[in-house]
Amino acid sequence: MKKRDAIHYGSMMKMYNSSDEHWKTIDLFRRMKKEKVERSAQTFVLVINACAKLRFSSLSRSIVDETPSELFENPWVNNALIDMWVGGR
Repeated sequence: MKKRDAIHYGSMMKMYNSSDEHWKTIDLFRRMKKEKVERSAQTFVLVINACAKLRFSSLSRSIVDETPSELFENPWVNNALIDMWVGGR
Protein backbone atom coordinates (compact mmCIF):
# COMPACT_ATOMS: atom_id res chain seq x y z
CA MET A 1 0.00 0.00 0.00
CA LYS A 2 1.65 3.22 -1.17
CA LYS A 3 -0.70 5.83 0.27
CA ARG A 4 -1.09 5.28 3.97
CA ASP A 5 -3.93 7.19 5.58
CA ALA A 6 -6.91 6.37 7.79
CA ILE A 7 -9.24 5.94 4.82
CA HIS A 8 -7.07 3.32 3.13
CA TYR A 9 -6.37 1.50 6.36
CA GLY A 10 -10.07 1.63 7.24
CA SER A 11 -11.03 0.10 3.90
CA MET A 12 -8.63 -2.77 4.46
CA MET A 13 -9.82 -3.24 8.04
CA LYS A 14 -13.45 -3.38 6.88
CA MET A 15 -12.51 -6.00 4.28
CA TYR A 16 -10.68 -8.10 6.89
CA ASN A 17 -13.63 -7.89 9.30
CA SER A 18 -16.00 -8.92 6.49
CA SER A 19 -13.75 -11.89 5.73
CA ASP A 20 -13.55 -12.96 9.40
CA GLU A 21 -9.84 -12.09 9.47
CA HIS A 22 -10.12 -10.03 12.63
CA TRP A 23 -6.48 -10.46 13.69
CA LYS A 24 -5.46 -8.70 10.48
CA THR A 25 -7.64 -5.77 11.49
CA ILE A 26 -5.84 -5.66 14.85
CA ASP A 27 -2.46 -5.84 13.09
CA LEU A 28 -3.39 -2.92 10.81
CA PHE A 29 -4.55 -0.90 13.81
CA ARG A 30 -1.18 -1.48 15.48
CA ARG A 31 0.62 -0.63 12.26
CA MET A 32 -1.28 2.67 12.05
CA LYS A 33 -0.08 3.55 15.54
CA LYS A 34 3.50 2.59 14.71
CA GLU A 35 3.44 4.66 11.51
CA LYS A 36 1.73 7.57 13.30
CA VAL A 37 -1.29 7.50 11.00
CA GLU A 38 -4.12 9.41 12.64
CA ARG A 39 -6.88 7.03 13.69
CA SER A 40 -10.46 8.20 13.27
CA ALA A 41 -13.69 7.26 15.02
CA GLN A 42 -14.36 4.85 12.14
CA THR A 43 -10.97 3.22 12.71
CA PHE A 44 -11.82 2.63 16.35
CA VAL A 45 -15.26 1.24 15.45
CA LEU A 46 -13.63 -1.26 13.08
CA VAL A 47 -11.02 -2.39 15.60
CA ILE A 48 -13.63 -2.61 18.39
CA ASN A 49 -15.79 -4.74 16.08
CA ALA A 50 -12.81 -7.03 15.49
CA CYS A 51 -12.29 -7.31 19.26
CA ALA A 52 -15.97 -8.19 19.69
CA LYS A 53 -15.52 -11.15 17.36
CA LEU A 54 -12.21 -12.29 18.88
CA ARG A 55 -13.53 -12.12 22.46
CA PHE A 56 -10.21 -11.48 24.18
CA SER A 57 -10.94 -9.27 27.16
CA SER A 58 -7.33 -8.13 27.67
CA LEU A 59 -7.10 -7.05 24.02
CA SER A 60 -10.46 -5.31 24.29
CA ARG A 61 -9.35 -3.42 27.40
CA SER A 62 -6.13 -2.30 25.72
CA ILE A 63 -8.07 -0.94 22.72
CA VAL A 64 -10.45 0.92 25.05
CA ASP A 65 -7.44 2.38 26.87
CA GLU A 66 -6.08 3.67 23.53
CA THR A 67 -9.40 5.24 22.53
CA PRO A 68 -9.32 9.03 22.87
CA SER A 69 -11.82 10.12 25.52
CA GLU A 70 -13.70 12.42 23.12
CA LEU A 71 -14.63 9.39 21.00
CA PHE A 72 -16.70 7.98 23.87
CA GLU A 73 -19.29 10.62 22.93
CA ASN A 74 -19.54 9.21 19.39
CA PRO A 75 -22.70 7.05 19.05
CA TRP A 76 -21.00 4.64 16.59
CA VAL A 77 -18.13 4.07 19.01
CA ASN A 78 -20.60 3.62 21.89
CA ASN A 79 -22.61 1.03 19.96
CA ALA A 80 -19.45 -0.87 19.02
CA LEU A 81 -18.31 -0.86 22.66
CA ILE A 82 -21.68 -2.16 23.85
CA ASP A 83 -21.51 -4.93 21.25
CA MET A 84 -17.97 -5.81 22.31
CA TRP A 85 -18.70 -5.97 26.05
CA VAL A 86 -22.00 -7.82 25.62
CA GLY A 87 -20.24 -10.52 23.68
CA GLY A 88 -20.23 -9.75 19.97
CA ARG A 89 -22.25 -11.65 17.44
